[in-house]
Amino acid sequence: MPFEREAVLEQALIAMLGAAKDMGVETDVLVSNAMNGLLANASYRWIKESALNSVINEMALAHFAQAARPDQVRAERERLSRMES
Repeated sequence: MPFEREAVLEQALIAMLGAAKDMGVETDVLVSNAMNGLLANASYRWIKESALNSVINEMALAHFAQAARPDQVRAERERLSRMES
C-alpha cells in the first residue's frame, strides 16, 4: 500500500529535526530561523505567499511532534487547522 506523500514528508521533517537535536543543534533556533527566512523571502523559499501560513504551521507542528505524544499532535493539528480557517 503506497504511503501518502504528506505523511512521508511530515515524517522526513520530524526525522530531520530529531537528528538535528541529537547533533546538538538548538531546534528552537533552527525552526525560528527557517520560519523567519520564509517570511523574508530567503533563497530557499519557492512557495507562494498565500501558502506561507500553512508551511509555518506544519513546521511548528513537526517541531512540537518531536517530543509529543500522538494524541497531543492530533490536538495541535486540529488547533492549527482551525486557525487557518
